[in-house]
Amino acid sequence: MFKKIIKSVREKLSQSVSWVTKKYDSKLLFISLIALVVLTSISFLPLFGINALVIKYSIVTFSGVVFFLIITLQSLVRGSFTLPDKITSWVLLALVGSTLLSSLFTAAPRLALFGTVGGGSTFLFIFSLLVIFYVAMQSLSSFSRIIGLFLASALVYIVVFVHQVMRIIFGASFLSFGFLNNLTSSVIGSWSDFALFSLLIVVFSIICLEVGKFVKAAKWMTITVGILGFIGLFLTNIQWIWILTGIILIMFALYVFSFGYWSTKKTSFEKGRTIPWYTLSAFAIVIIGIIFGNLITGSLSRVRPMYFTEVSPSVVSTVHAGYVSLKQNPILGSGIGTFDSLWNKIKDPSLSGAPSGSAEFSTGYGFIGTQMATTGILGILAWLSFLILCIYKFVIVIRHDSEDASDRFTRIAILTGAFILSIVSLIHYPGIAILTLWMVFLGGLW
Repeated sequence: MFKKIIKSVREKLSQSVSWVTKKYDSKLLFISLIALVVLTSISFLPLFGINALVIKYSIVTFSGVVFFLIITLQSLVRGSFTLPDKITSWVLLALVGSTLLSSLFTAAPRLALFGTVGGGSTFLFIFSLLVIFYVAMQSLSSFSRIIGLFLASALVYIVVFVHQVMRIIFGASFLSFGFLNNLTSSVIGSWSDFALFSLLIVVFSIICLEVGKFVKAAKWMTITVGILGFIGLFLTNIQWIWILTGIILIMFALYVFSFGYWSTKKTSFEKGRTIPWYTLSAFAIVIIGIIFGNLITGSLSRVRPMYFTEVSPSVVSTVHAGYVSLKQNPILGSGIGTFDSLWNKIKDPSLSGAPSGSAEFSTGYGFIGTQMATTGILGILAWLSFLILCIYKFVIVIRHDSEDASDRFTRIAILTGAFILSIVSLIHYPGIAILTLWMVFLGGLW
């Protein structure tokens, strides 16, 4: 009797594992990836005292572990592990290995490995991001799935935008959920995260309008979402994000004029195609935002004060912190998540009255720069290799051309999203939702 029970349980478990692993190449993980993007963007518990950052961090790390288990089960059933190309595999292994070693040999290994109750860079968080990268590489591979990602992002943005506008109308205490303390904070993260999400929505809308082939109703929906994105950019009015938006639109316009409007077979200009008015109109709006954004936001601030000051360490300070980290341990650094202690060692006491002197920074200049500053020579080499590999992949995708409209749309969409978020991760330390989207688009790039 006992043997029959064990045999029955074993058969059920084997069937379950087989079902999960067979679904690996289907829609299961893609749907899970979309759910992860949605949850990390708008997830929160409407209970006072609950930190939304803790929830987002927990969702990403839990999802990373679950994805990794599914991948492992799939590999055991198939008898092999599906790897990307050799160079990518070695670079990803270097990132995981350098982060793990730096975490193990830091002053507080448990905190470096798993954190406390969430937030901040830990080995588990970096590992989860790389697992998400791998899952996206396997599942984000077609026109329909890119459209699904765009649609999910648009719906999330509408929720975030409407919630933010309602709080501006009714006051900061309206739907604050206990963790939104002022008007310059949103459920997706910081004010910068809201602005970056607005930037992505604007650019994706332009790509859909210029390159995609959609029915009239879908075009009007795209235009509406794009307008909401521009309103979000005006509300946040962050100068460097305005400039980044303008640069991206210029690059896209140059692409349309140089590659998109020339026939690769005839090597001649196809005069029947129209001028990219959507891109040019969006660029004109960006110029208005750069020049008159402060005037528009200032008028709104008379009704609803929306003061936002973002202070972060400079490149020089981050490099200085990295130098101190290398002096402590040249190979492994001071350990991931230790930038706050490094900052206290390098900040100038004479700046104690200034914002940069009184703030206790837990991150440096940019997400990638912060990781490089705390993980020693191994971490620096691993992240530099990752950046070089990304640049190489960008060049490969740019050089690839196709006459198929769906393939061209997919390539441009993935390339643009990966490029924007890579630049953001270099010059800024975005929130968890933006970092998750970064890994999704980078995985799609492969």
